[in-house]
Amino acid sequence: MSQATATIVDRVERASKATTDYLFSQQREDGHWCAELQGDTLLESEYVILHSFLGVAPSHPKIQALCRYLWKERVPGVGWVQYPGGTIEVSGSVKAYLALKFAGYPTDSPEMSEARELILRAGGVDACNSFTKFYLAMVGQYDWRDCPAVPPELFMAPHWLYFNIYSMSEWSRVIVTPLSLIFSKKPVHKMPVNIDELYLDGRRGQRPSAGFSKKLFSWKNFWTVVNKLLWVHESLPWKPLRAISKARAERWMVERIEGSDGLGAIFPPIVNSIIAFLCQGYTQDHPHIVRAMKELENLEIWEGDTLRVQPCKSPVWDTVISMIALQEAGVAADHPGLLKAADWVMQKQSFKVGDWKVFTPHADPGGWSFFYNEPWHPDNDDTTYALTALARVQHPDVARHGHSVRQGLQWLLAMQNSDGSWSSYDRNNNRVGLEFMPFADHNAMIDPGTADITARVVETLSHFGYTPDSNRIRRALDFVYARQESDGSYWGRWGVNYIYGTWQVLKGLASMGVSAQHPTVAAAVEWLKSVQKPDGGWGETVGSYEDPNLKSVGESTPSQTAWALMGLLSGGESPECEAVAKGFEYLTSTQKEDGSWDEHWWTGTGFPKVFYLRYHYYKIYFPLFAFGMYLQKQGRLSRPAVHVPMRPRA
Repeated sequence: MSQATATIVDRVERASKATTDYLFSQQREDGHWCAELQGDTLLESEYVILHSFLGVAPSHPKIQALCRYLWKERVPGVGWVQYPGGTIEVSGSVKAYLALKFAGYPTDSPEMSEARELILRAGGVDACNSFTKFYLAMVGQYDWRDCPAVPPELFMAPHWLYFNIYSMSEWSRVIVTPLSLIFSKKPVHKMPVNIDELYLDGRRGQRPSAGFSKKLFSWKNFWTVVNKLLWVHESLPWKPLRAISKARAERWMVERIEGSDGLGAIFPPIVNSIIAFLCQGYTQDHPHIVRAMKELENLEIWEGDTLRVQPCKSPVWDTVISMIALQEAGVAADHPGLLKAADWVMQKQSFKVGDWKVFTPHADPGGWSFFYNEPWHPDNDDTTYALTALARVQHPDVARHGHSVRQGLQWLLAMQNSDGSWSSYDRNNNRVGLEFMPFADHNAMIDPGTADITARVVETLSHFGYTPDSNRIRRALDFVYARQESDGSYWGRWGVNYIYGTWQVLKGLASMGVSAQHPTVAAAVEWLKSVQKPDGGWGETVGSYEDPNLKSVGESTPSQTAWALMGLLSGGESPECEAVAKGFEYLTSTQKEDGSWDEHWWTGTGFPKVFYLRYHYYKIYFPLFAFGMYLQKQGRLSRPAVHVPMRPRA
């Protein structure tokens, strides 16, 4: 080992120790980790609109605090954006403008005048997405007749029909179900202000309707016709299935808030559920509504005189990745902190039969969800990391520990799609025709398999004795190979973006012993090396989802640098190679004295092109993860052992 390499190894060891100490200092008393999860300002705007709908006065301290945050987040000359460095997001900007006007901000101020002009230049209210138009209609700012039809009769569609409530993605299902009840009532609680000035042709102008595509037979044309027919149905004085369909939708909602942190445990469906219950005749003091409002309050973060809102909380995700990072960094398998974390994780395992059962009837429950409490919708991504983290812990309660891992593993195996991949929440949720529905412009109507999740599942299965000889693994690898971009990179569904996807795939392939000389691996490694920044780090803007020319463009970040380094090490690159050495020099030189890093740019993905996230722990546990891998490659640490082995299966 050269003197230069030895110096880097020593620096990485010191940095790893500092981050380990920092991460343990952040552990909660009951063993879990949970940092702030940050979204864009549509959350604060919609929270103001909800309070207006509920009759809260604009002078209310919470309204004013939310609007102070909105005012602070406005980007001069741009408007309101989805992520730092982004361009104007018209839906978020319209809602922010409405919230501020409601709160008493003068529209003739230079800032509001500029915002108005920017919104009009971006297309005005008519350029907003469907869900924004629903919100605006509820408070008298948009006409219900110009919204897509979302009738509760959706719940009457049988499961074998191409379109039914369970053929939607999980996140669409929890949003659309209460929305269907709202649509059936079409409530209008007018605000004391209006935003007529944000219409290009005035509020009474002709609203653009969904047009037909030039291709005679297309999904767009099909759904355009369906939408027109549904609106004809809405005009009928008698709707024979309306009462029973509303009862089904209401019952579905009530069932799924049981044991959950609100419907779906995420902000939009919780808000929709409150309005839906009101439309069903509930009063504001009804326990369901009181509880939902409490769950929204739990998402609030006060800072000085401003209030911002999280889209949800990420305790399981933060905890299991923290555990894995600490394990990779050499923390003992029976360390008290890891044992306490394992106990907490096992308590969060879901043994409830959820929506996944509809298209996976042969599976028993056993997955994990992202949240504190949401047993109805476990997901494959959290389950893979939970299984890896638990399997590496040497827990004294062998029976309980083994049972938890076995149940999680059997559930995960059952969730493999027919094409060999794994999706996020459901199995075979890939009916592309649904993406053309008029209210599907949130770009997440279905939940198809992705390379990043599939590769992560493959890596997890490697810990339990699965090899490339397994038919299950062979089909998964074939799926992954087929998704590689022409330049060697991989698109990332849940992280920004090609750096994330490429790292996940390289790590998954390495777990199955795929050679560094394999064309897929070699091309992916070469791409990562080609996009390294002059400072030694890696970075990529969220804008790469919109514009592929922005792939790998962006300032270096700790989390994306860590992903790239783990990808290179997984792809067979030597710790001594120049790219790896420079990458670790970047991480160690930018580390703060307390063992953490600063990270301004957002590297998490909610819905590509629609909603992005800033995980405040990504800058902590992913660099630690990379440090551990590096020190293992240098022989300073042993690879974490698996303490709950399983026999390979087909």
